Amino acid sequence: MGNDSFKRLDVETARIRIEAGDLIAIDTRAPFDHAGGKIPGSVSLPGKAIEAHWRKVRPGRTVLFVDDDGTRAGDICVFASSLGLADVAMLDGGFEAWFDAGYPVETISDGMPTLDDVQGPP
Repeated sequence: MGNDSFKRLDVETARIRIEAGDLIAIDTRAPFDHAGGKIPGSVSLPGKAIEAHWRKVRPGRTVLFVDDDGTRAGDICVFASSLGLADVAMLDGGFEAWFDAGYPVETISDGMPTLDDVQGPP
């Protein structure tokens, strides 16, 4: 996708930025997929659910959209940008690339954070 309204991040860059605390990972996969395995700290907002929650995202951190394999996240980035989110990115290869890289994965037993949980106090 040749779109300037969002960035594409490889899994290594995404992992480093998540660990540094400057990314909010939003998992756009179906809730059962998210519950079965997710990027640590990611928030489940399936499909275009960001439409109902984008005003809750505080400025200062990039919003990283994660899908299954990187085929739909770009469209969600464009959609989120059109809503008013200024700093959005997609994970190249999606959750599959994260998993294949051997990076940490959480399940529902590790908890299901909300946007408020991952952003901390205002």
